[in-house]
Amino acid sequence: MHTLLWSSAMELGHAGMDESHRLLFESLGRLARLADREFTPAWGALVQRLEADFREEEALMERLAHPGLRAHREQHASMLAPLHRATGALLRGDPAPARQALAQLPHWFVLHIVSMDLALAEAAANPLPPALRTASGPLHTYN
Repeated sequence: MHTLLWSSAMELGHAGMDESHRLLFESLGRLARLADREFTPAWGALVQRLEADFREEEALMERLAHPGLRAHREQHASMLAPLHRATGALLRGDPAPARQALAQLPHWFVLHIVSMDLALAEAAANPLPPALRTASGPLHTYN
């Protein structure tokens, strides 16, 4: 199986997110090389780690009052759903769905990094002042 490797070109300039992404890509590569007997517990750990990382990202977005929070959450949920289904199959003794999902994860993450996490990294680097986070009307009035 060919897996995408982490590249510095994928860095967003947010040290925490970049490190998390790098470690994720490394763990995907290790997981792909495991025999089925070792794969099952490692898969469970990966899914738990992703859930925790996603909660952390979403908490950051809440603190920033990031307007993309809902879409970001939806994308996280749409990625986790097939992983949970694959976990069920894996626990019933069928590793094929989890292996197939694993093969797709690096591609999904590249898309997620450039379509969602990039905006989050930029917002974290340049947060809006608190007064503007809750502004519901125009920011300026023109006479």
